[in-house]
Amino acid sequence: MAQQPFTTDGVTAKQAELNALSDSDLAVQADQIRNNFQGWMQSNFTLDAAQTASLNGLDPDFLNYTSFVVSYAVNHRLPINVDKQGQESSGKLIHTTGGVSVFTGPDGTTASGSVQIDISYS
Repeated sequence: MAQQPFTTDGVTAKQAELNALSDSDLAVQADQIRNNFQGWMQSNFTLDAAQTASLNGLDPDFLNYTSFVVSYAVNHRLPINVDKQGQESSGKLIHTTGGVSVFTGPDGTTASGSVQIDISYS
């Protein structure tokens, strides 16, 4: 898959690429996101030096949660919305919200909802 810019449009394009994959190929991508989020991001998005430094400096708890919800959303073909506000600076705030519902029953498990990632700069 081609690298995309880490912008709202780039994330949308990456999701279209992922959603075009077979279920088994998509599961491989979701596993890579879950197990190596930073590496997967660097392989799939063109990141500048500041973005790479920010990615590599993420708090482990934040990284654990974000990698889980993003990989789950990717594996179930749920939308991931990224909203970036302001200009790149050292005062970066990232807020990840997982609005995903999972239902299980006699017919199996289904998931619905989306993941929202808001990035703002102070």
